[in-house]
Amino acid sequence: MASRMKRTAQRAALLELGAAVAEEMKAGQAVDGTRTVTDVLAMMPQATLEVMALIEKETRKRRPDAYLVAALAYMAGQALELLRYGVERADPAAEATLGEARQRLVAHARSDRADPTVLMLLAKQFAAAKLDIGETLRDAMGRLIAAEAEDVDDAGGGDLDMERHLAELGEELGDDPFAIHTELAETASSFPTEHRLAMANFMLGSASGAVRQAALGWLFDPEPQARVAVAEMLGEQARAGRLDPATLRRLVAGRNWLPAGERDKVDDGVRAARRKGAEPEPLPATKVLEAVASAFDGSGAGSVFVLVKTGRRHAVVSLLFKLGTGLRDAWVQRDLGKAEGRDLLDRVAGEIDVVDVSMDYVGRALRHFLGLQVAAGALPPFGALGAIEMLGLGSANPQVLSVDDVVAEALAADPERDGDDEILAGSADWFDHHGFMESWFEDDAAVDAALKGRKGLSRIRKVDLVLEAVVAPQRRRWAELLAWTALVTAEADDGKEEAAAFAVVAREMLSDRPADEIPLLRDIAEATVEARRMRRQ
Repeated sequence: MASRMKRTAQRAALLELGAAVAEEMKAGQAVDGTRTVTDVLAMMPQATLEVMALIEKETRKRRPDAYLVAALAYMAGQALELLRYGVERADPAAEATLGEARQRLVAHARSDRADPTVLMLLAKQFAAAKLDIGETLRDAMGRLIAAEAEDVDDAGGGDLDMERHLAELGEELGDDPFAIHTELAETASSFPTEHRLAMANFMLGSASGAVRQAALGWLFDPEPQARVAVAEMLGEQARAGRLDPATLRRLVAGRNWLPAGERDKVDDGVRAARRKGAEPEPLPATKVLEAVASAFDGSGAGSVFVLVKTGRRHAVVSLLFKLGTGLRDAWVQRDLGKAEGRDLLDRVAGEIDVVDVSMDYVGRALRHFLGLQVAAGALPPFGALGAIEMLGLGSANPQVLSVDDVVAEALAADPERDGDDEILAGSADWFDHHGFMESWFEDDAAVDAALKGRKGLSRIRKVDLVLEAVVAPQRRRWAELLAWTALVTAEADDGKEEAAAFAVVAREMLSDRPADEIPLLRDIAEATVEARRMRRQ
């Protein structure tokens, strides 16, 4: 009974929050309370399931509130993103909740009351949160889509309606091929491979140039067989003389981002296009006005934001890097006034610590994280091609930097630094002086495993145990995180000394020095114990 009452209270709170978000949307405002929404959802482990239930309940009404559905969908996306963080740190509870969310969607898809609109809405939130919906649901979605397509054909719609929809989508998104593909891919991620390929093929034959260019995005599909098929489609377009110069340029620029075994078909398409007289379109004229970068947080994520002048307008390029993963996200906000662009950078600086950086840093970081991705057999987002164009980079070939080289470069920033032993001892105070280190703690299943059944231990003993069993085995990851933070810090005019100090400690983390002799590792262990205590309250 108590559990049911708690769930009822949670749903009521979520519905109230959804109503507030819906009012903002109805007024035509951006959702200002993103952090508030996230904070509320973070306090409810079952938030994803509860919001999904609220969406299903609202959409089954005779007259559902479209704004409330949109608000709840936004909240579902935020909840799924929080869930992804838990899955990435191997949290069993998060993995179980994700599994249950998928099962609920499968059950809905197989029921007599299945609503394709609701399923696509929720599947889109999975894609936005970078979570796979799973093959079982993908197959169920494929059957629903096939049934819907038959109904459309019987009613005399079909290709004409699809062409009209794509043209309207392109116009709505300013004929930006990267935005068009992102919008379509978030929905199509729930489709079986053959449906995504059919969409790619249809887009290549569209009357809209922006839609045809957006079709290239399917070359970065997570499924190898889809990528190979799209490369063949592009080759056919090239042999027919229909591959436009902008797509050819992007095909050349992204070629080395693909797995080595898939590049031959791309090369064939490029050669075929050139035999037809096609040449890559020159890069658009752009000028970088300002670039800033953040330090790396405890999850290994770091960001870059670049303000660019393009013609009479401006754009902001955003890159999200993730240590151990690669280029997690890339987007360009286009058609801004200069004041709008600077205001966006100012808002970023108000939320996270950033420093001015050179384009040399941006390019090297981009190549490094692309290299991590390619080495892991993963694909960068299609939007990365739009980002490098706006940055004025003809290409960004993957090139991984070793952590030892990064440390050595940061050490060279201040060759006349104080004694390294003093720097190491002084690192005990860094948590008090660097706000970005607030997130530097371990937060995965290994922490719970290390402390399970040890409720009576003193705090100091818990810290000792976590340092030995959890933090020390991850010392190389922390060294890499600190080394890249040093590289960012060295970009600041007054950051050379601090960058070298970070590098000194990173070097010690990479050495054989015992973990309990490195104060920063102990601070990370203390923060880990505290984070676990707060999470369990």
